[in-house]
Amino acid sequence: MNTTFPYCHLVQLNSSGGFQLRAPRHLHNWFQQQCMDLLMNSSAADVSVQNRLLSLWRANGADSYLAQLSLRCFVSHQILRVCTQLANQFGDFYSFTRDDLLPLVLDDTGETNHTYQPFTLEILNSYDGAKARLSTWAAQLTRHHDELNRYLLGKGLYRASDWAILNDTTPEQLRRVLASYHGWGEAEIAAAQNLLAQYHQVYRQARLNQRLQGQRLGRCQPPTPQQLRQILPQLQPAESLARLKGLAAQLRQYRIHVRGGHPMTFLAADLGQDFSLENLPDPEHVNRVEGDDDQVEFL
Repeated sequence: MNTTFPYCHLVQLNSSGGFQLRAPRHLHNWFQQQCMDLLMNSSAADVSVQNRLLSLWRANGADSYLAQLSLRCFVSHQILRVCTQLANQFGDFYSFTRDDLLPLVLDDTGETNHTYQPFTLEILNSYDGAKARLSTWAAQLTRHHDELNRYLLGKGLYRASDWAILNDTTPEQLRRVLASYHGWGEAEIAAAQNLLAQYHQVYRQARLNQRLQGQRLGRCQPPTPQQLRQILPQLQPAESLARLKGLAAQLRQYRIHVRGGHPMTFLAADLGQDFSLENLPDPEHVNRVEGDDDQVEFL
């Protein structure tokens, strides 16, 4: 794709709910005059272009509006990219398409309206170039857009990893969920609480130690085989992993319910039996934009 393309074409909704590309008047010629030298000569062209556009916009000079509009064009492409990724990753399983998501986040008409701030401009106004790439920031804010997440919850999709869910659940919270929502008996609840406590002692404590040592944590990854052996020494790591994922699935189902979504029927009530979770798309696994991993701690 022409490197000028995302800076000179705004992604907009069309009348059928899909998207169309519009080239704002005069923007392409202006952009070539202002930024083509950076695109031709810089090894980090996008960063250089965006820094120049941000400077021109924030200077409030004669070029301010066109600089802002060019940035809004770029951000609109990142919004489209995230919606496409979500639909490709989860759409078939949870019954939605990219065109179902776009109207929730794609609202920039390219006009200037002082009484309404489109989502693209909301992203730009909150952006700090010293802390993240613009593509990363736009993708993260799109993924965490309130209306988008309410829609996905309504489809039964709660996008937190199993390990993040287990990390921030207390044994008492687990008891309430399993007793009042799932109707478990005391013996099963006690076994689940013991499993969660062991997980916290091994996995969560390891993350806390890493943080105290000044290490960057990033997103929660699955427990290692060594950690799984520590959590449930009497079982093989694969079985321990299945039990943890089953417990997280119970909690995920409840969280979707209390947030107004429609949880899927849980696959198995007994944490002691084999689980078949392989066909579920991982809610935390979405194709990330470049640089995303480096910005997790900041975000």
